[in-house]
Amino acid sequence: AVDWSALMAKKDDLVQYLRMGTEALLRSNGVEWVHASATLDGPHRIRAQGREYQVRRVVLATGSRWAPPAIEGIEPEEILTSDHILEMTEMPTRAAVLGSGPVELEMAQYLLFMGCRVTLLEEGGRILQEEDREVARRLAGALKEQGMEVLTRVRVMEVRKSEDGLEVHLESPGGSIQRKVDRIFHARRAPQLYGLDLRGLKVTEPNRGIPVDEQLQTPMEGVFAVGDATGGAMYSHRASAMGLRAAENALGGNRTLDESKIPRVYFTWPEVASVGLNERQAKQKGYRLRVATIPYSINAKAMMQLETDGAVKVVADEQYGELLGVHIVGPYATELISEAVLAMELEATVEELAEAIRLHPTLSESQVEAAREALGRGIYVFR
Repeated sequence: AVDWSALMAKKDDLVQYLRMGTEALLRSNGVEWVHASATLDGPHRIRAQGREYQVRRVVLATGSRWAPPAIEGIEPEEILTSDHILEMTEMPTRAAVLGSGPVELEMAQYLLFMGCRVTLLEEGGRILQEEDREVARRLAGALKEQGMEVLTRVRVMEVRKSEDGLEVHLESPGGSIQRKVDRIFHARRAPQLYGLDLRGLKVTEPNRGIPVDEQLQTPMEGVFAVGDATGGAMYSHRASAMGLRAAENALGGNRTLDESKIPRVYFTWPEVASVGLNERQAKQKGYRLRVATIPYSINAKAMMQLETDGAVKVVADEQYGELLGVHIVGPYATELISEAVLAMELEATVEELAEAIRLHPTLSESQVEAAREALGRGIYVFR
């Protein structure tokens, strides 16, 4: 059984510790911190708490807000969000999760592992639609084996309230489907742009965020924007990378950000992580490819850990050997992807990745073996 009070207390303690640490860092570095609602009135003026600040440069990091779904029959406040789910003191018996993005998948699995019966609802033909098909297939298979119901090509048409919960009415290619649940979880978010000069920032589609160039400069002179406020993938590591570059550029630097080198991660079990192009995307761009997948089932460390459900896939350009993408599903994928990120940042070739020495036994050997196999030189592959 789960000790909810102990679990929540541990979570709250950790959050408070991290918050206090951040505040202490700001103070120690001489940052003036004003806790107030603010508005941006042009490129060099900010108003907060009745006070006007004249500045030379501005970095907007306003984050995101929950974007409620338009579903007939249910009010937004009746839907669970990522803001609420870790505050619950009682777990629902049955839940429906809308979508299959990183947060949706992570929260669906959290609910499942806490004893809830979970149905994952995805409008597309598969989960992880932006990721490699093979990786998506492996994760979907794992979720189903763990007891999660995964429904694809379905659209929520209506929610009806009944004495024993909520009745979710779905439309699918095969006809209408109904599922009874206690709660519905929806995590989609949109850029938080309240209080900003949208016309000056040339924001034409608020849900797509503030437009920025490679240096994180907005169309408004002297104003930079980072993180969720710019739309795109809403990862904290992306926001941090943008923040560092924007801060340096605001002080006269010339740093750029290549969005194609930002890794994508899913803290599921098994974990999923990737960087660069998947096989389909690379083909659409006209590349002739060298592609290889190495399963964890032939990795000694994975065997020792009894965690052989996973794989590493390498996608490279056949002509020049350029490393185009690396995709990992399995234990510690979110740690292992950093090596691929560095390789792509340094413009390493698949040949150079294949020649790198790895410790044995380690999971990282699979990345090298996948690179070797992409070159037709795999050692642990039966011919």
